[in-house]
Amino acid sequence: MLHLLHFLYDNSLDKQLYCVLPAADGELQLSWRADEAMHWEVRQIDAGPAEQVPRSRLIAYLTERGADLGMLERELGSLVAANIVVADQLLAAADRAFGTERVDIVLSGQQSFARELRQTLSTLLPPQTSNSPLPPRRLKLVR
Repeated sequence: MLHLLHFLYDNSLDKQLYCVLPAADGELQLSWRADEAMHWEVRQIDAGPAEQVPRSRLIAYLTERGADLGMLERELGSLVAANIVVADQLLAAADRAFGTERVDIVLSGQQSFARELRQTLSTLLPPQTSNSPLPPRRLKLVR
């Protein structure tokens, strides 16, 4: 499930994610906003204010609350699938508007740049070990 969360944090076209999950003490509302990306807001429906949960602790927090993690995984999978469909539609629209050749040139250039950047970073930065306390480095295209 973490791979779905990381994909959405880094690539979602949505600026806000929301879902409701059944839990041991009732339903939980979960919301995440890109402008507050390091935390989720979690609130038990009809029970007071929301809690700020660091995204690194979300799964542990939900487990402690007895939330339906299977349902969360299905919701996240649906959000990833929706983003993939939108990206595919965007590429198809770009092909129609600008031509396949021009779109392919843009994509090839971006992939080449990312490859060169990865190679440069691997030369400049020491390799990370699996025991490293830091999260793995991931490149992200910033627009």
